[in-house]
Amino acid sequence: MVSRHEINTSNGELPAFEDKSIEKVIQEAEDVAIAALNDPYRFEKPIKHVAVIGAGASGLPTARALQDQGIEVTIFERSNTVGGNWAFSKHWQDFPQVPDSVNEELNFKRDSYPLPEVPEFLESSSPVLVTEEVQRYLANRHQPPTACYLDLFNNTRVPMLGSLTFPWPKGTPPFVPHTKVHRYYQDFAEHFNLTRWIRFNTVVDKMVKDSDAEHPWKLSLTEAVHSKDENNQPQIQFIKSEQSFDAVVLATGAHHDAFVPHLPGLAEFQIAFPDRVFHAKQFRDPHTYTGKRVLVVGHNVSGMDISRLVSRVADKVYLSFRGEFESPVRILRIVRDTLPDSVIKVPYIQRFGSLDGNGNAKADGTIQLVDGTVLDDVDVVIFATGYRSKMPFLGDMRTADPALATTPGKIVFGDMPSSITNTFKDVFVISDPTIAVVGFTSFIPSILSYDPQAYAVARVWSGNAFLPNVEQMVALPKQQGKPCAPYLYGGLAERRRAHSILGWLNYHANQLNPGLPVLQAPPEEQDALWEHSFVNWNEHILDQERQVNERRKHRLQDTSN
Repeated sequence: MVSRHEINTSNGELPAFEDKSIEKVIQEAEDVAIAALNDPYRFEKPIKHVAVIGAGASGLPTARALQDQGIEVTIFERSNTVGGNWAFSKHWQDFPQVPDSVNEELNFKRDSYPLPEVPEFLESSSPVLVTEEVQRYLANRHQPPTACYLDLFNNTRVPMLGSLTFPWPKGTPPFVPHTKVHRYYQDFAEHFNLTRWIRFNTVVDKMVKDSDAEHPWKLSLTEAVHSKDENNQPQIQFIKSEQSFDAVVLATGAHHDAFVPHLPGLAEFQIAFPDRVFHAKQFRDPHTYTGKRVLVVGHNVSGMDISRLVSRVADKVYLSFRGEFESPVRILRIVRDTLPDSVIKVPYIQRFGSLDGNGNAKADGTIQLVDGTVLDDVDVVIFATGYRSKMPFLGDMRTADPALATTPGKIVFGDMPSSITNTFKDVFVISDPTIAVVGFTSFIPSILSYDPQAYAVARVWSGNAFLPNVEQMVALPKQQGKPCAPYLYGGLAERRRAHSILGWLNYHANQLNPGLPVLQAPPEEQDALWEHSFVNWNEHILDQERQVNERRKHRLQDTSN
């Protein structure tokens, strides 16, 4: 699935990157492998027990790869199912707390759903009834619903959606509804016997390292145990525990923490009109907006999809965005070309509400744009402004300060919504390689990119591949540059990125353990499928519209029956 990544194209041009051949990418990967063999990073202890946080598109293949290398795995999943963002729920989180500062570090560490005090039900030694307060706690903090909406389809076609180790059933259409993608990941977990290692309904509250302990990483956990009382009423008990591991994989997904920009007057507007401001993560059914006048903020993938879906039923749809609508990034240009003519493109927002004679904010329902235009007819605002992963369980380890990239125990989150910047190969945290991240990349990712990352975690932690020393983990990527431009998306880009990891791993396997299988990058013949998808994107949208209408007709028939 294409996700939103900010790439600075304010001057209408893309930053230049070397156009590398596959052969050069492999050679550079082997140069990394040689450097690592000559002077490897030394782990203090062998890695035998690993925690994987998240049972979605990145966590499942990583767990499978680790098990293939003989490493014991426990997977922690906060929801009651696998599949991450493809698991639909009709419920949604509240709108996140509006940032009141332009200070990036302050907003990054700020709790989006603060608790004034610890609820009593969290500390109850016996099950409690699932009240509205409990439901809200579950939705906002413990088991927040995903961003999946009713009419969501994949926009990376089958078979490039998923893992090469688990092909889709023959005859699967190129584009399918979210229910089929969710089923794919359920089948993946069952096929590779992963379900028995998953602790569902369990959230990681904190992870702390004690280097002197037998298993250095201690995870503090809370499991939500659901049951029924004697009157068949739902009840719940929150059970605290701790468990220790040798290493931890962060596979929590990039679309969980809704990002809302700091805009003057937004906090006052949201308080005055709480039923008029939403984030794309709260979007479920476009028919909710029938006959309404809707302002969508943001012109990347979710903004385009929501604008298109809502425009079928709304009275009017505005689309507000920064910068130019036309993009030099091909995939964004293709997606934006599907915007219906009925959607009215307007400049970005200057402020919500107006100012009185004394310069004080007045939440009067108006929205002022940067060109001076005032919108006074908007019923609903939907922020399609992306996500910013926060991972609060990391505590003081997390930072947005790039100067701390090699400081022991620090994990640096970048200004891209789903990137951690102080990593080697977008996987190993340089300040402590017993932490790995999968699915948090410095490029526009497809799900195919998770397989090579998973292999890297498994091969390195099992001792079948080595990392370079810390200095080289910093220096080599700067010397070599990226395997391709981060804004490229498609078959050749995926193969380059895969070979930049697999070339290193396969070289080490040949030197250290020749019996290991050669790891394969996506096949070259998939390039044509990628290109066919891009050229025929409008046909995909028309087919999606047809399927959406059919699905809605069936839902209405089921309701009437």
